[in-house]
Amino acid sequence: MAAFASGAGIDLLIAAKKVDPTGHVIGIDMTDEMIDKARQNIDSSGWNKVEVRRGLIEEAWEVANETPWARTFI
Repeated sequence: MAAFASGAGIDLLIAAKKVDPTGHVIGIDMTDEMIDKARQNIDSSGWNKVEVRRGLIEEAWEVANETPWARTFI
């Protein structure tokens, strides 16, 4: 699952609870501040199937296409 404009990562953590045990969630945001907050929230959660990357929404499809497991987008 990929989430665009993922902000502080709260939606990523909710999505991580919804994907199957082998699933993975990636967040894409354009600001370093939000990426840092998301990484802190992800680290605090203990989930190892969540990651966040820097990118513009216009380029997000390219990032998502690099991940063959990203078939659902939010």
